[in-house]
Formats: sequence, C-alpha cells, structure tokens
Amino acid sequence: MLQNSVAARYAQAFFDIAKEDEQIDKYGQELIIVSDVLSMNPDFFRLIRHPGITIVQKKELVWKILIACSISRPTHEFLMVLERRKRIDMIQEIVTSYLQMSDKQNNITTAIVTSAMPLNTAQQDAIKNKLSQMLSSVIKLKIQIEPEIIGGLIIRLKDKVIDGSVRGRLDRLKAEMVKNTQV
Repeated sequence: MLQNSVAARYAQAFFDIAKEDEQIDKYGQELIIVSDVLSMNPDFFRLIRHPGITIVQKKELVWKILIACSISRPTHEFLMVLERRKRIDMIQEIVTSYLQMSDKQNNITTAIVTSAMPLNTAQQDAIKNKLSQMLSSVIKLKIQIEPEIIGGLIIRLKDKVIDGSVRGRLDRLKAEMVKNTQV
C-alpha cells in the first residue's frame, strides 16, 4: 500500500510536468516504452540492487537503457531521478498511476469485460457505445476470456460490477432456491 502511494506521488509529479509541457500522451508513451524494455529483462532490477554495483555503474546502466529507448529529455530526467532515489524498480506502478491520471484528464473510463469467448470488433464497439452513453465518457475496453462464466458478460467499471454472465445467473438462482427452502 505504501509503495502504491509513493508511486502515485512520483506519477503525479511527472504528470504535472507533462501537463505543463502539454505532452501528457507523449510522455506517457515514453514511460510505457521504458517500462516494457525494463520488464523484458527481469535481471535488470536484481542487477540495479546488487551491492557490488557502484552508483556510477548503476547510473551508466540506466543511462544506456534510456538512450536506447529514444525518449525526450523530461522523461529521461524523471527516470534518472527515480534511479537516484532508488525508485526505478517502481516503474510499473508509476506508469499505471500516470496512465490512470491521463485517462481521467481525457475523460476515458476503462471497462474490464469478461466473456466466455472472444468478442469480435462489432461486439466490442457495441459495448463501448452503450457504456459511453451510460457514462458520458470515452470507453477503453480490456477484454478477459474466462470460459467458466459459460456465457454472457461481466463488466467492471471503477467500483461497479455488472454481472450478466450465465454463471452469475445460476449462482443467484441457486442462492434464491436455498433461501426459499430454508423458510
């Protein structure tokens, strides 16, 4: 929990810089690129924390990675601050917080849609349009496939869950039947 609040503070600081520079999307994409590069090599974080590696060597390593990613100066400087403060290993959490702030700024709501089978583009568009009308927001879908829900959809929006799955209906029917037999 503490780590998430620390990550959120760093993300907020960089988001404020991006907002001032009018580069929210660009800086966000750069953070994603660096985060992806670092996550492709899980040994990086182990190496960066190794006590045998000097501060100069750590800076040089991070510098080389950042140069390879071709990022802007503000993003580069932000990531070097993370390295100096020994927070570079929080990059995933920082990126997640930053992207949430960006979505909020752009009135984008992420809906996690769980389906028993893959949804085609027309189905995804229909879900986006319906949710967009309901929320007066741009909708970004994250699709999850879980065959155990049998059919229908489960939609998670912020703190709300809309369970239209066959499994959910069966569970509710079972609970109702158990309740009625106990009375």
